[in-house]
Amino acid sequence: MRRLFFMIICLLLCCGCSPKVVEPAQVLTIGKADFEAKMNRKDSFVFLVTRTQCEYCQQLLDMIDYTKDDYDLKIYHLEMRDDSVEHFNEDLDFLKAYVERPDQTPHYYYIEEGEVLANQMGYTSLNPDRFWEWYESLGID
Repeated sequence: MRRLFFMIICLLLCCGCSPKVVEPAQVLTIGKADFEAKMNRKDSFVFLVTRTQCEYCQQLLDMIDYTKDDYDLKIYHLEMRDDSVEHFNEDLDFLKAYVERPDQTPHYYYIEEGEVLANQMGYTSLNPDRFWEWYESLGID
């Protein structure tokens, strides 16, 4: 009986002290139709808007890729087409129906149940962790 009790205590201690398994962050590229469907379903997610010809956008994506092992997060990424004024305006008009200032890139949003609860824009090499600090400030899992 004593041996069984000792084994149960050891098992509880081992399970209770095991580190949390963290899946690496993922940046999942989505199109306008997928984004619209997520909003209509009232999903909760982190949404990133970038532009093709945005240097800071690429730097942010590189930083996320470099640090992704430290965070368990899915980031839904929509890249606005800026190869022509028509494409850019089409994407901009679409996004404006859902989020504020999508033309200011990189721009990231926390959307909860289909509503934007928080957003921040920009990236700078002087504060490369700004995105992760913003994410952690939200207190979401």
